[in-house]
Amino acid sequence: MKSTPTKSLEVLMNTLPVELFAEQEATVVAIRLRNVNCWKSSNHGHATIIDKHEVTIPELAMHTDKCTPQYVFNKKYSVNFPTRDFWEVNNPFKRLDINVFTDGSKTDSSSGFGVFSSELTLDISKPLDNYATITQAEICAITAACKNITSLDVKDKDINICSDSQASLKALDSHCFTSKLIIECMESLQCLSNNNKVNLHWVPGHSSIDGNERADSLARLGSETTFCGPSPVLGLTYMTQRGAIRKFYKEKHKEQWENLTNCKHSRTIIDGPKLKNTKFLLNKSRVDLRLIIGAITGHCKMNKHLHRMGLTESEFCRRCGEEEETPLHVIMDCPATTNTRIATFGYHTLTAELLKNTELEKVFNFFNRLNIQL
Repeated sequence: MKSTPTKSLEVLMNTLPVELFAEQEATVVAIRLRNVNCWKSSNHGHATIIDKHEVTIPELAMHTDKCTPQYVFNKKYSVNFPTRDFWEVNNPFKRLDINVFTDGSKTDSSSGFGVFSSELTLDISKPLDNYATITQAEICAITAACKNITSLDVKDKDINICSDSQASLKALDSHCFTSKLIIECMESLQCLSNNNKVNLHWVPGHSSIDGNERADSLARLGSETTFCGPSPVLGLTYMTQRGAIRKFYKEKHKEQWENLTNCKHSRTIIDGPKLKNTKFLLNKSRVDLRLIIGAITGHCKMNKHLHRMGLTESEFCRRCGEEEETPLHVIMDCPATTNTRIATFGYHTLTAELLKNTELEKVFNFFNRLNIQL
């Protein structure tokens, strides 16, 4: 119905209210500008948006990995991307080559990297904190490999550094660098290439390539080891900061929903924005959407709402005649729908707590079984 409350639809579609969305995007843009030294702080107006959020979103006050673009066209190393089939039938390494395998690993709470080389007896496993991304862990592994080889004073050798991260290798193969960490890695590769021929190779992950499997084990060991030290150990990526901003505004949206004084009908059924609910609704037809949205919001062809609009004389339930006819009454405690309620939910009556914890699919199935036109 046209009277359906926008606030309820925003929660069901997991969409921020327009005022929160505008503020979120303004914060994201401000951070992007500040990261490349194009932001001018101010004590008044909209330019205070970063300062206002540095307490509530701590990631905004942390140092960043982003930098102004730097261009390098004379790279001394090469980056190669052999196909997966190539690795199955070929060995690209020569007998006297130095082969180094690197890998990164990330879990929900930490990350780490590993470096392995049988020729140089390198067996390195290092932990990182939970702010480091998987790509940053992979880049740290390549940097650590370069620095360790350089410290061993290796000269006049063909050095093959192998990684299963195409994202990392493509970043190092680029001519434009916007990450401090990648610039450090590139400079380490350039330094190593002064006295050696350095080749970076992509290797397929988990393909039983001995060196890569060992590097993978070392990386996992690093991510399972507790990191000790100041955090974040690496500069935050723009994506990490943007993710923190979006998470903050999602929580703010949920808080607004919980503190609403209206939309009581909808708030009895849904407790906040959920992606699962949105996916369920988007897979429904227009007819089914009309049914479920009407049931959730109460803006449907039931007597309570029709009476409020002046379209019916009575607001009482057409089935039992005992209470006002609303979707909540029909689904929670209407005597005439007890059998359907037991078949759908397994209860004679539903409390508000039970209903709020019920999946939307069951709510839809309940009204669909009653064959009610909402």
